[in-house]
Amino acid sequence: MSVKAYQPQTNDQGILWQDLVSNFEQSTSLGMSKETALRYLSFSRIWTHAWNLIPAKEITPQDGIVLIERMRELHYTLAYQINVKKAVCAIFRCGMSMGIITYYTNPMNDVRIKKMLAYSLSNNVIR
Repeated sequence: MSVKAYQPQTNDQGILWQDLVSNFEQSTSLGMSKETALRYLSFSRIWTHAWNLIPAKEITPQDGIVLIERMRELHYTLAYQINVKKAVCAIFRCGMSMGIITYYTNPMNDVRIKKMLAYSLSNNVIR
């Protein structure tokens, strides 16, 4: 008996983000370690839950910018922000490779993460 990947119901709006995430979770051809896939799922559930009922094709670079800015405002590290971006990109790539969504580019590709400047009061320098 073979296990089939999650098949979401689609409509004229396309697949919802939450269904795309579920499909990523159940996909067996991710090309990444199980630990990485689980970490990416965790990031997506923490940070993109507001997108759950939005069709994936309607998620724009601006949504990604808002996501990254929220993390920046909460003082998450640059490395953490990059990992969340990688997670979202991986989910979009999975959907594209399975033919579930069709984009010419991943909307998160245009999101630039700015390096934060830390000001040290002890020696009055910007790092």
